[in-house]
Amino acid sequence: MTISNISKFAVAAVSLVAAGMLNANVAKAASDDGAASAVVAAPITITAGTDMNFGNIGVSTTGGTAVLSTAGAVTVTGDVTALSGVTTTAGVFALTGFSNSAYSLTIPSTVTLNSGVNSMVVSSLTNDAGGSPALTSGTGSINVGGTLTVAASQAAGNYSGTYTVTVNYQKTVGDYLQPLSEIGTVFNNQDGPLNW
Repeated sequence: MTISNISKFAVAAVSLVAAGMLNANVAKAASDDGAASAVVAAPITITAGTDMNFGNIGVSTTGGTAVLSTAGAVTVTGDVTALSGVTTTAGVFALTGFSNSAYSLTIPSTVTLNSGVNSMVVSSLTNDAGGSPALTSGTGSINVGGTLTVAASQAAGNYSGTYTVTVNYQKTVGDYLQPLSEIGTVFNNQDGPLNW
């Protein structure tokens, strides 16, 4: 065999070995299809039900407060008197959404009640949702109370106002769900100054 033929043979052998190595690598490759899925939860909803109602309030010349609990009971301070005739109620909101989902809650710090040109303020709004509220079986409710400040010789009248409660699914990374708000109503039937 000539040197030229030996060289040709060597090149052919090297090419076959290289091709075999490539084929061996190709033979080791494998693929499969993975699955991807997502569930888009129904939006959380909030619906105002029972209005917040401080009932009939009497006041003398020094004023005071009427505190409405989330259970709907009113206690008074100062020279304010809780009169009979109207059942006091906490504000109640009904919630629906994805089962057992945690949600965040936003309630205003104050609500202004108006009767013509006269007004009173409800402050220190409270709720019974707790520190980590969740939609048990896809439903829930929120009761709202607050403290009504009644000025000395507050003008008589039917006072009312509205406030907005906003709920949203508790945000985690990747959440882009729109919050939903509902407006509640606050009433107070004030029978006029009581002087004694």
